[in-house]
Amino acid sequence: MRGIQVGIAVAALVVVLRMTPWTQRMFPFPLIESYAYDVAHDWAKPEPPEDIIIVAIDEKSLSELGRFQSWHRDIYARLLEGPLRKAAVVGFDVLVPEADEEIVAGDPEGRTADDVFADAIRRHGRVALAAHWVLSGANAPPDDGSSERFAYGKARGRLERATGCVLELPTRTLADAAAAVGYVDMEADSDGVYRRFRPMMIGLKGLVFPHFGMAVMQLATDAKGETLVADVARGQYRVPGRAGAPMAIDRGGATLISYCGPTGTVARVSLVDALRDKGVAEQLAGKIVLVGATAQGLSDVRPAPYAERSRLFFGVETNASIVDSLLRRAPLVDAGESLLWGGFGLVIGVLVSLTVWLMSAETVAVALSLALVGVVCIPSFLFAFRSMGLWIPYGAILLAGVLPLGLGLYERLTVERRLIKRQFDAYVSPEVLQELMDEPDVIRRSQRRVISLLFADVRGSTTLSESIPPEVWVAQLNEYLTQMSLAIFAFEGYLDKFMGDGIMAAWNAFGNQEDDHAELAVKAGRQMLARLDFLNKKWEQMPDRTPFRIGIGVHTGQVVMGSVGSEERVEFTAIGDVVNTASRIEGLTKELGCEFIISETTAALLGGGVPLRTLGEAEIRGREAKIEILEVPGRSDALEAASGAVLAEEARETED
Repeated sequence: MRGIQVGIAVAALVVVLRMTPWTQRMFPFPLIESYAYDVAHDWAKPEPPEDIIIVAIDEKSLSELGRFQSWHRDIYARLLEGPLRKAAVVGFDVLVPEADEEIVAGDPEGRTADDVFADAIRRHGRVALAAHWVLSGANAPPDDGSSERFAYGKARGRLERATGCVLELPTRTLADAAAAVGYVDMEADSDGVYRRFRPMMIGLKGLVFPHFGMAVMQLATDAKGETLVADVARGQYRVPGRAGAPMAIDRGGATLISYCGPTGTVARVSLVDALRDKGVAEQLAGKIVLVGATAQGLSDVRPAPYAERSRLFFGVETNASIVDSLLRRAPLVDAGESLLWGGFGLVIGVLVSLTVWLMSAETVAVALSLALVGVVCIPSFLFAFRSMGLWIPYGAILLAGVLPLGLGLYERLTVERRLIKRQFDAYVSPEVLQELMDEPDVIRRSQRRVISLLFADVRGSTTLSESIPPEVWVAQLNEYLTQMSLAIFAFEGYLDKFMGDGIMAAWNAFGNQEDDHAELAVKAGRQMLARLDFLNKKWEQMPDRTPFRIGIGVHTGQVVMGSVGSEERVEFTAIGDVVNTASRIEGLTKELGCEFIISETTAALLGGGVPLRTLGEAEIRGREAKIEILEVPGRSDALEAASGAVLAEEARETED
């Protein structure tokens, strides 16, 4: 089927676009996958690291120690000499590229703030400092070779090159004292959220430099730089002493951040409290301590994937999560290039396409398709993320399932409605047609239903057709059938078919007129006669027209309503003895000299507003039992007036 082929083609196109490097970053894919990443973190239970603590430069510290810009670095020295003295590793997530030459008050040697801080760094022995990349040029720091001490050597592979940039280290005094230095630069996704970091980058002379989080991890594990870059050529790196899978590096040289929780998950201690509360030292002993800003006025804010917390997150918290993910948390692997997961998306698309189109029952098709998308496709990201530590090409998986589902359901619904419109447009009123299009189940299945059937036929049509030129007779017959159709539609009847000059119409054919189908059928028959009177009056004034009379019969009973025909042509009609009986009753009008006859079953359903005259019992050819019939005499003034107004309006439109 064409619909299946289209659905599979769409799914295949989506997967190919996602798996191709030049198109995988197209708008829908990162949008969907980033949202799924955020939801996975939002739903995850926070896991505070037990051995990482933040010493926060917070509002309280600024309030008591003054503006941050006026601080001198002997404050950091006091931290290292006091509460941080027994910390396992200390990382200062603060950029210090310019010298602080302020003489420290009371220092017996008259040292500067940088000298005091550097001496404290040496005595501690396990301190990492922050650096960042700057564009090379006139204002860039000179390359004096001091940065090479912090490089991990050289490596090939997926590492990003800091093209046109040099690493701006802390002041020479502080850099010489530090055990490690790492850059704190990170690049946010297009929506401003930080989901990845580059653990290492290639700088000048092809040397590999670590991220600040890597530098802290290196000190915590006593790792060698050469060891950390050993597997980079294979798109991964291993953390010494860590069991399990290696950390993966994507084509951009980045690694996914496995956040341990929203802001506040990593324990914090205010810097001013650490300086003044002697009990804090015991709390920080043996821990990895990161010193950084959490005061929002210091602008070190890096939005994280926690929508319910308005994505608020601080840079030092990001680095704490990076250190935690490097040391202990299960690594997240970007499986966006995996053909296996791309194939999974294609399989979902194929199954959805087959389900939508091969299931004959629309409700079953919808239910199974939605089950495939809702139970298999949508949760796949969360399952892979939480259970397997994988970031899968979810944009392709989701779109490969949703697009064929949406296209298939839309096509099935609109095709069916178009077929209904094409089949019934000329046979029912606009109101009934809309009901059928809204509820296609009404005509999809054959059903037993009590209906009222109307048959009408022109008296002496054979003689008339032989005595009148064919083109004149056809034109007059078309005028007649048009007016009779309007009468049927005026009372929401279903015009089953034309049989030459004969008409077959039904009420309650679609089960929407259970209470008044007989009354509607009789009213339509009376208006047909009224409209014919006006037609005859008009034709009397036309030399090429001949007035004629008709007979109408209505019978009520149970039939089977359904679509019958061949593969090429189908019609929705009534089947059963009631059809034959209604046709025979119409034939009795000729024998009895009446215009309009109804059966006793129809009469029994009428109210008292329709005049009737009993004609007695009549034998109906094909039936053993006789049936009582009644005549509907005279015209309704109201109906005649309505018919006259319609015909007058049509006459004016014709003249115009």
